[in-house]
Amino acid sequence: MGPRSLAQLDPAQVLVRISLPVGFELNVPATRLELQLKASGTNKTAAMGLTAVTVSRSAHPGGLFSPDVPVLTHPLRLTPEGCRQLRELQRFILATDPKQFEFVVHVPFAIVPASAREATFWADLKLSQTEPFKPLIDGAKIRFTTE
Repeated sequence: MGPRSLAQLDPAQVLVRISLPVGFELNVPATRLELQLKASGTNKTAAMGLTAVTVSRSAHPGGLFSPDVPVLTHPLRLTPEGCRQLRELQRFILATDPKQFEFVVHVPFAIVPASAREATFWADLKLSQTEPFKPLIDGAKIRFTTE
């Protein structure tokens, strides 16, 4: 997929799926999907807001020697403002023909259990109803320190 194909997306079909360990809560209003576009001499970025669709409970495979991780999975859609921002980026794509793009997801926690020392989380992106989810963050570990 090249940057130009992003201009064909329907913003209403973009879906982000974030999975956090049970006990952690996602700060949905602060969660963002960022799209960075790089054209010759010009860059454009938008951090698009997301809104919750549902929450479901499941388990992510823990790995070869680790148990599965019970998670809460949050499918999120672009907010109306996020859809507007993506349409603006699509106009930029058509006008400048950028050569590079990058998606970044910002995953802030609303609640971290007091005893938590680390958390593993996942974030996936689906750009249309006909595509599968693609991993953006695949089992990233965050370590917490106490002061």
